[in-house]
Amino acid sequence: MEYTADQKKILSIQTGKHIVHAPAGCGKTEMLTQRVIQALKYGENPSTMICLTFTNRAAIEMTQRLKASTHHTDSQLPFVGNIHKFCNLYLRKNKFLPDSSSLLDEDEYKTILNGIIKKNDKKTVVLRHDLFKYLSDQKRIDLGLSPIYKNYNESFEQHKHIYNAIYTHYEQVKKEFNFYDFDDLLNLTNYHLKNSTENKQEQQFSSFNWLQIDEVHIPTITQDYVVVGTDSTGCIGTDTVQVAVLPTSSSTQNETSIDSYVWSVNGQTYTQSGTYTDTLLNVLGCDSIVTLNLDLNFTGIPSENDNEFNVFPNPVNELLTIINSSNASKNIKLIDKQGRLVLESIISKETNTINLAHLESGNYLLFIEGNDSPIQIIKK
Repeated sequence: MEYTADQKKILSIQTGKHIVHAPAGCGKTEMLTQRVIQALKYGENPSTMICLTFTNRAAIEMTQRLKASTHHTDSQLPFVGNIHKFCNLYLRKNKFLPDSSSLLDEDEYKTILNGIIKKNDKKTVVLRHDLFKYLSDQKRIDLGLSPIYKNYNESFEQHKHIYNAIYTHYEQVKKEFNFYDFDDLLNLTNYHLKNSTENKQEQQFSSFNWLQIDEVHIPTITQDYVVVGTDSTGCIGTDTVQVAVLPTSSSTQNETSIDSYVWSVNGQTYTQSGTYTDTLLNVLGCDSIVTLNLDLNFTGIPSENDNEFNVFPNPVNELLTIINSSNASKNIKLIDKQGRLVLESIISKETNTINLAHLESGNYLLFIEGNDSPIQIIKK
């Protein structure tokens, strides 16, 4: 492959700290891969190297290229992965997370959180983007770390008690079933790297001589960045680069509908009144934040007893009955407090019986396909 002058300059850098700004499609992954290959060639120990990527896909692609070019096995290559993978390995290698804990995937996270929101936000006043910021900040505050977000919607303070109730409920569920989420990975790693009383040299996976980060920071304002580096003679030098950030735009859309509304901006169907936002690209290629103020009128409101699923008895000794009013085939999963899948089945008729006699006493979560939230099952 023939490299450009700028690419050759990047490959020639062997020491110091550097920032490289590169647009999509310019061969960035190839440059990052070649820099790893060169470092290995010059004798860098792979166990003291780390390559952090923005996505799993980028990590997989870089690892494949490294294996094809070096013919090394995984154990002979440095760590390549996104920040969440790094945090998970760091926390587990140093026993900061119990072996029995389970990481919630995106679907499990949404299912549990949606169920908690439904129970605590009866008037649909919680804004999702404010809730996600609040959940993250409260976790950091509980760990003694500084909050990240400062700007909330003007209605936030009025309904802060609801946000706090959702946060408290969500944390209780995680604690009870030994779950943790992606935010926990970041915050716990931050906390232990900063505050652990153990000798950092005795911690595993916490010290590296060679570090490469892909897309870790996106500037939010126009400002100068100072790059500090060391040249081949060992002298320290600095350079200044200005990154210009073009302004975002915003617009508001007020709509009234009956029963449901399909928003043309994102194609999503909404069945509750509220304020929703989405982010698009404007003509300058910058964020355009669109807000939807939706007022729905309903032709008929079902009673709380008109649930598609009914589960009993609960607590249960042996046989659990699931009433499936739709008669449609549904997948069900039962998860124990350690996050382990203990039962998986399909219910395909109106009345279904599941034998739980073989399970130990305790609390379980029953996930039913099509149900808004998991159902807590108590096994006697």
